[in-house]
Amino acid sequence: MADVSSERPSVTAGAVFLSYASEDAAAAERLCQGLRAAGIEVWFDQSELRGGDVWDAAIRRHIKACALFMPLVSANSQARAEGYFRLEWKLAVDRSHLMSADKAFLMPVVIDETTESASRVPDRFRDVQWTHLPAGTPSPAFIARVQALLGGGAATAAASPPKRDAAAIEPAQSPATPARRRGVPIVLAALALVAIVVVIGGLRKHPPSVPSPPAADATASASDRSIAVLPFTDMSAGKNQEYFADGLSEELIDLLARESDMRVAARTSSFYFKGKQVMIADVAKTLGVQNVLEGSVRVSGNTVRVTAQLIRADGGFHLWSEHYDRNLTDVFKIQDEIAAAVVQALKATLRAGTPRGALSAADARAYDRILQARFLTTRLNDRDTKQALRVLDEAISADPGYALAWATRGHVHRLRASFIDDSPAEEIELARADARKAIELDPNLKEGHLVLGDVLSYFDFDFAGALRELEAAQLRPADRISRMGIWSGCVLDTCYDEYMRRNERNRRDDPLNPAPYTAEALALYARGDLVTAEAAARKGLELSGDSTYNAYLLVRILLARHALDAAKAVPLSEEDSVYTRVSRAQILTAAGDRVAAQGALEELLKHDANGGAFQIAETYAARGEPAAAMDWLERAYRQHDSGLWFLRIDPQFKPIANDPRFLALRERMRGGV
Repeated sequence: MADVSSERPSVTAGAVFLSYASEDAAAAERLCQGLRAAGIEVWFDQSELRGGDVWDAAIRRHIKACALFMPLVSANSQARAEGYFRLEWKLAVDRSHLMSADKAFLMPVVIDETTESASRVPDRFRDVQWTHLPAGTPSPAFIARVQALLGGGAATAAASPPKRDAAAIEPAQSPATPARRRGVPIVLAALALVAIVVVIGGLRKHPPSVPSPPAADATASASDRSIAVLPFTDMSAGKNQEYFADGLSEELIDLLARESDMRVAARTSSFYFKGKQVMIADVAKTLGVQNVLEGSVRVSGNTVRVTAQLIRADGGFHLWSEHYDRNLTDVFKIQDEIAAAVVQALKATLRAGTPRGALSAADARAYDRILQARFLTTRLNDRDTKQALRVLDEAISADPGYALAWATRGHVHRLRASFIDDSPAEEIELARADARKAIELDPNLKEGHLVLGDVLSYFDFDFAGALRELEAAQLRPADRISRMGIWSGCVLDTCYDEYMRRNERNRRDDPLNPAPYTAEALALYARGDLVTAEAAARKGLELSGDSTYNAYLLVRILLARHALDAAKAVPLSEEDSVYTRVSRAQILTAAGDRVAAQGALEELLKHDANGGAFQIAETYAARGEPAAAMDWLERAYRQHDSGLWFLRIDPQFKPIANDPRFLALRERMRGGV
């Protein structure tokens, strides 16, 4: 509450307003004294609530004039459905609506273990970063940030204190405004190793309980050292630890996959069976493995019990089982112990001294939030990815030196820019800044380099720079080729064979993941092998459910084969998507229905001119209007539409392949590669 005593200085426009429940007066006092010791003016009422019109008017004047509004969130504020502090919160929120988007004003501070998701606060508070200061004790980093905000050095989004440390945000490297998500096909995110699970997993709906094994890969030999790790089951009373169970399963997959003599089913395929009642033998047959690890997690208070059992698929008997009771702060030790026991049971040996990198230094609280964010991001929608960002803000507040938290947050921003945000310029710069911060904190952290590489390639078209990031991430040459194949266009020439070998390996290791089939279909389509491309595209669509991109790719292949009836039969999603609209437009064009085709084109122009310029260019090319197609390609370049990834391999542009403007654009799109 404001200090309205006559002893306090007159109102100025550069102060911090502390708002809190009266039960939190001691914590507010500590925070106030820490800020004042740093020379920051604070409005802080230490008197009893006096009330009255004069007092109320003074409070309103202070809220109207203050530079930062700092509400204290706690169990005490949770417990009080009414209180004058709630009026203060409303007044501050009302003022924030009058501010520009880059004005920092609301700065919630949590002083105990109250969680953001369950807190009783205005929705506007949830749009900004929350800071955790136990008992209201300000840290040097917090004071420095407040000083930066008061000094005008940290303009941020949504009238909030900086969701990102202003010092970490560097000027944009790209020359133009980046594109909306619709220029980025799903397969590209799948090819990015960090994004492969998030994108495809978030798009699959109503899959069969146990799919038929993929034609080319079902009979892959299963050695004694092959294993699938099924998602661990949350057995906690509140059923609120699913993210922890999923995170533990993912860490086990990652650690086991580091063993060169072991074949581990990839996360996408293993998690396909999550929540399904299936026989272990069916799982093993489908994934082509000989052993299956399953388990459960039960959390009670600050204690976790992990139970794991290793099952031999051919006989169904247990090779090994164990349970672990640990304090949650020992989560990494639990993971290592379970993985070591499994590997020993498989008669393999863990790499000596395998480093845990930044993970081993992270405190349990920050890591807990990383797991929550990963779980939320798998849904790949606006609401859950925003919540993932809030959770990651908490992780970074808990441990600002945690490089993986910065990289993960950058990855979420990159996904939002690619698939969700209609105006993603800010998301892209936040992704760039977070990736660079992660690299600054831990130059050896793979995830930071991968996120920065994605930004450089998707939105800057700096493929040479992206390749340097892949090298810095220490990806194997085959993995780099897998990612660079589309970027550089080499799938048509120099790296095609290696690209396809790598993709075949991806199919074998992850047989229920649609991404390798989609990637194969795209490469075959570009090469002109339309029959094989169709088979791969159909498999990708089967595995991905109603993926709008996979349907769009299949339609393109069928139309290239002049199979109009088959293209009409492709089930198009009802989702509001440029891929659905462009598919309809091209089918109508091929059918010769000029009136309906024109209407479909106008729908594209109406909805997708600012984010689907590349697809509009494809549509004009299909209509036999090369000049208009070229105009829209130029527009796509100005918008940094990441659909231009495909410019060098897209067969639809063959009619304008010798156009000087097209050749010049292709050269600009080389990106140093």
